[in-house]
Amino acid sequence: MPHINIKKGHDIRISGKPDKNIINLNNSNILAIMPTDFKGVKPKLMVKEGDDVRIGSPLFFDKNKPDIKWASPGAGKIINIEYGARRVIQKIEISLNDKQDSIDYKEYNRSDIVNLDRKKVLNSILEANIFPIFRQRPFNIIPDPAILPRDIFVSAVDSSPLGVDLEMVMVDEIDNFQAGIDVLNVLTEGNVYLTTKKDSVLASIQNAEINTISGPHPAGNIGIQIHHISHLKPGDSVWTVNSQDVLVLGKLFLNGLYDPSRVVTLGGPCVTEPGHFRITQGATMASIIGDRLNKEDSRIISGDVLTGRISFLEDYISYYDYTISIISNEFL
Repeated sequence: MPHINIKKGHDIRISGKPDKNIINLNNSNILAIMPTDFKGVKPKLMVKEGDDVRIGSPLFFDKNKPDIKWASPGAGKIINIEYGARRVIQKIEISLNDKQDSIDYKEYNRSDIVNLDRKKVLNSILEANIFPIFRQRPFNIIPDPAILPRDIFVSAVDSSPLGVDLEMVMVDEIDNFQAGIDVLNVLTEGNVYLTTKKDSVLASIQNAEINTISGPHPAGNIGIQIHHISHLKPGDSVWTVNSQDVLVLGKLFLNGLYDPSRVVTLGGPCVTEPGHFRITQGATMASIIGDRLNKEDSRIISGDVLTGRISFLEDYISYYDYTISIISNEFL
């Protein structure tokens, strides 16, 4: 398989590197989704305060592309809808119940998935309200589902500071990942490109053009990989999907359920027990960080230290973030 060796870049040496164990956290009683996480989207509510929702229930849609809706990451009651300037929706908060029931969808086996047509697959994803896992290059926006992408790219390498060890996440998820790749294959007439490390646990994945990559950050950056594998030409449009969202796709088609869980890292010099944590999408920062802060004068960043944004304990992890970095304000 082709190999890419990135020579230009830099790995930031930062203390508080996450441990290699995954700890399950289910201690966030409130989840939230922030429409402001999605560039170019004009949200229109489908719920109001006091409504009951299930996992997968639609919360809002995009006025520009009404077929695209956002799924609730938890089951419970809508307790708060926060508005900003000009009544722009900032946040939708959900108080969780004990049942955590989900909307059920049709289940398929792998042989069924590979024989589905694009319209059927696309409709299943849109009906499950998870299409926002896709992003389009150029512009890094949610794509138009009606436009056929030239190719679809998946990076199974996270080279960002304190990033997730995706090899550890994927080792017990091969079947779900394969099903997700099969789904992606139906969505494009081009190639599904998967980029991994050498000797990856994903080396046996079928229906994907596998490339390996090595070198310093930004080797794991999907844009770098697109440039080296099959760069964009004028008028081209490709889709990208986070590798953990490939698992979401696989579980949707194999199990008929939307799984909003994800593995994130918590690390940095101000963290006493840095590690990998399995959380529910939209969990509070406080529920993830807990009592793991070792310094009061610290800065919480949703994302990595290079591209993340300042956050606070009362905030929620952003839709596309898989790292929480905590550094000291003394050095800023």
